[in-house]
Amino acid sequence: MPISRSPERSSGAGMESGEKKEISIKADEAQGATSKVEVGPSDQVEGASLSIVQAPRFPPFSKEYPDIWFTHVEMAFATNRISSDESKFRHVAMHLDTSIWPLVADLLRNPPGTNKYQAIKDRVINSLGESQASKLRRLLGTHELGDEKPSNFLQRLRNLADGQVSDEVLRAIFMEQMPENIRGILAISEVKEMERLAAQADKILEMARPVISSVQSTSITPPGGDLFKEIAELRAQIERLGRQSTHRSRSKSRGTYRKRYSRSKSREKNRDGFCYYHHKFGKDARHCTTPCSWQKEPQEN
Repeated sequence: MPISRSPERSSGAGMESGEKKEISIKADEAQGATSKVEVGPSDQVEGASLSIVQAPRFPPFSKEYPDIWFTHVEMAFATNRISSDESKFRHVAMHLDTSIWPLVADLLRNPPGTNKYQAIKDRVINSLGESQASKLRRLLGTHELGDEKPSNFLQRLRNLADGQVSDEVLRAIFMEQMPENIRGILAISEVKEMERLAAQADKILEMARPVISSVQSTSITPPGGDLFKEIAELRAQIERLGRQSTHRSRSKSRGTYRKRYSRSKSREKNRDGFCYYHHKFGKDARHCTTPCSWQKEPQEN
């Protein structure tokens, strides 16, 4: 009689229909990625479904902008579908800078029963973030344009104002920090929207900079340059020529006077044959120069 054998039972035999076990494997990798595997009660179940969930990637922590850092964190949570308060708390705690640990040490050791993520977020922002009053003081204080584009400068003002300042106040601060030539053009502009006004300022500044650079490149050479040396030499030559001209004019006037004087004397001599003294003083002359035709009168005994 042939012996009938029953087919071998699969290794998953005896498992109740629909019974499953969820196994979570946490990998200690760079981002702490978590792999989640859903399988049956036996480790050798065929056709087990496998789903891997990557850990969210956060930007490096920023002490200067903690509120913006938490905004990025919450974007990462939404992208990776992380909604558990416990998971959010743990992710943030693992990515905080070591210098922040003293500020949140009590929360790390004894986290609250509920709202853990909100608690650590509020603690960090309140400890490092700038108060609204401080932002407004800085906004209305020494906040200069510098080398920024006007549109970037306006955006920085908006970020500092954080919706607490009206557009009229922002416009006044913005206009005050514009260069004088740009401010004059914007003052007569009919554009009311701040973003469009800043875009106009960008274009004006862009057109003005090449002109300024051209003027600066053709400016006078600093002291000690060749141009200054040439100017100094020209001045010295002019001064020398001036002195020579004055000396010559004086010498010429003296020579002219002497010539006139000698000519007048010679004329007086030639007129009657007498020397200058006898011609002028006659017999009373006490001096006589040759040639002279004056004859002395004989002395009476």
